[in-house]
Amino acid sequence: MDKVNQCRLELVEIKSEFSKYTGVDCAYLEKVGGFRCIFQRKTFQVLHVRPGMFYMFSHKVPAYRFAGGEITGAVEGMFELDRTALPDHILSDNTEVAEKTECSSKEFKPCWSAKDFRAGQICSEKDQMPRQYARIDRIVSDFQVCATFLKPLVERENLPIVSGLFMVGSTSVNKDMSQLSFKVRCQRRHDPFYEIHPMKGEVWAMYKKQNNEWKQFDYEVVLILSDTSEGDGTKIARLEKVNGYSSFFQKQQCGGFDQTGMVTETLSFSHRIPSFRVLGIERHGIHEDVWHLEPSALPRNQGDRV
Repeated sequence: MDKVNQCRLELVEIKSEFSKYTGVDCAYLEKVGGFRCIFQRKTFQVLHVRPGMFYMFSHKVPAYRFAGGEITGAVEGMFELDRTALPDHILSDNTEVAEKTECSSKEFKPCWSAKDFRAGQICSEKDQMPRQYARIDRIVSDFQVCATFLKPLVERENLPIVSGLFMVGSTSVNKDMSQLSFKVRCQRRHDPFYEIHPMKGEVWAMYKKQNNEWKQFDYEVVLILSDTSEGDGTKIARLEKVNGYSSFFQKQQCGGFDQTGMVTETLSFSHRIPSFRVLGIERHGIHEDVWHLEPSALPRNQGDRV
């Protein structure tokens, strides 16, 4: 056992069925920069394990394969691996995901490629508060797409519209892929109209309402618990900062119950905040039922107001 503990293990993706006659083909995996538990295939590095060499395998690592668009920086084909099953030397190769101050914003740095986009997709621009939607018209190069901005059918003075019915505008531009934040899921689409609402599982910033007016500089962060239903609104759970951290949020509770509510006014939504769950975060003294939110999309001083 001591000899096993001294081994440095490699991570591989099984690419073919096991055969007692021919063995199995594997692809080496490497860590994606800025992440601790997200891996991708190493380019042109494959491994063929012969039938008599199956003892080389140590154990299976539970994995989630990204379809693309779940979190910024993770593209189709990448894997999020269960950190509890990763060898210690692999976990220690990179800086911890979370320290007692805050998570590095580079974890959300986009690494899009041309294969991540197709004509007709709706994406959000990457800025502090991603409120501008654009439709991908075509792929220009390995680094650029041609996109047309969407505009809301209903406009309100001094209040950005991020939820409702949108139509394709007349302004098309070439945009670097690095300027795009996340792919937008539409409830309904019929060119040139697109219906966009907060959807179950997403995290959004909301304006706080005072005296029947939306206060654009006071926000709360909420988890969307149900897709928007016409007439019924959207069910939400309020989130709050985890004590001692600036970008980890958990559900607000009162008397052991989550603080939930219904939102019937779509104007109250400010913008979506890219987020993801962190596996194994309980090792750092944080409850596993938390969300890591993109720091750049958090409203300024929001943490002091929730």
